[in-house]
Amino acid sequence: MSKRFASGKEYLQRERWEVSRVMSDIVSLQQEISSFSTSLPDELRLNDANIVSWLGRPEHQVYRFLHEWICILHIDLYRFSLPAIRETGDSELIKILPSDFRVKSQMQAVAHAITLASFWEVCLHGSNLTRSGNAVLLGDHNIMACAQQCIKVLLITLKHGLHGKLRWLDTTAPLWRTLGSKPITSQSLRALIDVALRVLEPWADIIPSIKPQVTCRTPIDVRRVANVEISTYPLYG
Repeated sequence: MSKRFASGKEYLQRERWEVSRVMSDIVSLQQEISSFSTSLPDELRLNDANIVSWLGRPEHQVYRFLHEWICILHIDLYRFSLPAIRETGDSELIKILPSDFRVKSQMQAVAHAITLASFWEVCLHGSNLTRSGNAVLLGDHNIMACAQQCIKVLLITLKHGLHGKLRWLDTTAPLWRTLGSKPITSQSLRALIDVALRVLEPWADIIPSIKPQVTCRTPIDVRRVANVEISTYPLYG
């Protein structure tokens, strides 16, 4: 959806931007994701008890993949509304969208990126996970793209202070752990960015293309991992 909204004149030549059509498409896709999420049995919902239970099982990948990709689906759906990234919606589209809808879309992307990084943080401390040496392996061969999108949204949130607008109950992100009850700060966002980078580290020995991305923690390297313009972002550290 974000690629479609970011396609600009190429897409505009085929179909005019219509506010009602764009909003209807987004709402429809959100309803599909929400319907799937609410249909999950209690033992597959995202909460601390289920995390402890699933991380102790051989089938823990099922639970992790499920919640990783629910978050990624939300990020992919709503990242068009975020400023200064490649997937930002075409300027003509952004102009015609109601500001409250655009802000709500931004908050959806932000909330689910925070949820994803927070989920990874808990998983990194879980037991009986697949390991590479002493490192926990999260995700699969798509982990680079998932971590990249998560870091990108968190960097944008940090730069533009979007977390100051976040009202958790106005999003579809789960009320889990302290999310929604404690304010998100710049310091906590930096910590979550570091978590997403740590997720990539053990994969560097398995997928060689990842290794150059996780060799250090300078602000420029963080932005490079997220595939954002170096000049656009201030030092994150």
